Amino acid sequence: QGWAHATLAERDLLHGLPEQARARLQPLLDRSVERELDVCALLPLLARSLAGLGQVDEAEAVTHEALARATAAGLRPTVVNSLHARAEVAKQRGHWEQAQADLEEALALSRELRHLYREAKMLYALGTLRRQRRERDAGRRYLTEARDILARLGERTYGAQVEEALQGHVVHLQASRASKSRP
Repeated sequence: QGWAHATLAERDLLHGLPEQARARLQPLLDRSVERELDVCALLPLLARSLAGLGQVDEAEAVTHEALARATAAGLRPTVVNSLHARAEVAKQRGHWEQAQADLEEALALSRELRHLYREAKMLYALGTLRRQRRERDAGRRYLTEARDILARLGERTYGAQVEEALQGHVVHLQASRASKSRP
């Protein structure tokens, strides 16, 4: 039941609902105090929800704790998720280079672990970050690679978000080209 709520919390974050994500996670964290590994795995999601709510200082503290616990316990998949959370905090603070570095590190670790789903999620995060920085081509490349992996996996939740991001990218590019071609 706990992992189902964690999965739903991640979906909430994907759809821009950080308050719902936090509400789903808090009872799990309260019940899991005695279960260190469960708490460790949930902390990155909590940090991302806090960052999405604008509670950046608290999100940063939770991210620091998550990364320290995951590293100490050798939980490399949770390290990936913690780096993703740290990138969200960096984005909230306007530290774009740090956010990109964290996501690139998370992507490299995902590839090292040969975990395609995490790899696709990091590609999506990098693609949206690069688009926010107005680096359209790089953003499109990351998003296209994420889409291709998710299609091979048959995954639809992130797949729909990636498609939407790519379509928004195409619409934005078409509008940009149209405005440039006008005299």
